[in-house]
Amino acid sequence: MNRIFIISAVCCLLLTSLLIRHILKSGEAKWLAVETPSYAAPGLNFKVKVLLKNSEPGRKLSVDLHRMNEHGESPRCISVSRPVEVTSEKTIYEFSLPIPHDIQASYIFPVIILSEDGTWNNRIKAAESEAVPVNLLPENSTPVILEQRKTRNTAEQALQIQPESGKLSFLISVLWLAVALTAFISRKSYSTAILFLTSIASAAWEALDSSTAIVNKLRHLAMQSGIYDIRREPQQILTIIIIVTAAVFLLYILHSMKNLFKAIPSICIAIFWSIALLRILSLHEIDRLLSMTVAGAQAGQIIRLGASIICLAAVIFTIKIQGKSEQHHGSNTVHTDI
Repeated sequence: MNRIFIISAVCCLLLTSLLIRHILKSGEAKWLAVETPSYAAPGLNFKVKVLLKNSEPGRKLSVDLHRMNEHGESPRCISVSRPVEVTSEKTIYEFSLPIPHDIQASYIFPVIILSEDGTWNNRIKAAESEAVPVNLLPENSTPVILEQRKTRNTAEQALQIQPESGKLSFLISVLWLAVALTAFISRKSYSTAILFLTSIASAAWEALDSSTAIVNKLRHLAMQSGIYDIRREPQQILTIIIIVTAAVFLLYILHSMKNLFKAIPSICIAIFWSIALLRILSLHEIDRLLSMTVAGAQAGQIIRLGASIICLAAVIFTIKIQGKSEQHHGSNTVHTDI
């Protein structure tokens, strides 16, 4: 068991590290570099210099300016540039966008758009630069100095996720019901009320497709309350918390239980609910991983299916082993009459 724990711990830590790195690094826009002034001023033009690291001739490049309040909310665009055509001979493109005199904003930031025809709907890539403060009393004599800004991919084309297989969801639900029924019938030899209750909850969750229903509701609430555009950082933090918590729980279960087959059901349930919670948070990087298709099915659904199958097999195997052990113990008992 010690060897299994060490191997599992190494694999778990490696996978956790890779997922966290993927979450934190995948948002960086590596296809361009952006330079802007250190502040913006109402009534003046705001300069944006864009360096395309990989030229894509024939595409259209444009810049939109967005305003942001002190709460980090970005309600709308305030200025739009004309799209320019990308050529193979040129890598640096400069834009100068006017800022309205009556702007009501604490910060502004540019959104750089690479598209097929210069329209937002046909964008191929989009990145936003870090926000700079709005200076209401700028000094006219101060020279405009451009500084390189951090950029991150944003407003990508809508993530087209195909609906999960209804047949697989039904099968997963049935398997969890089978786990619950097996645990209930054999409760004398496999006494675990938690397994029974969590299996019932897992079956109901899968049958009702609760993750999809909740994420749609949360997305609607975020749009109504105006926090949809600032959701990414909380999503990242909560996603990392779930991944780290799941990893710690799995290692704890493996370390605390001497019997591996008794630990497997708890591990399978933890994996199922971790995937369910990650689907609710709907961070794009994780959504892409879970929606990858394997043999025509989504990876997230295959993981949940595997967890339910392995859990049922481990419960049945444990019950059989315990039954044989009890029979063997009973056969070795000597009865005497006094």
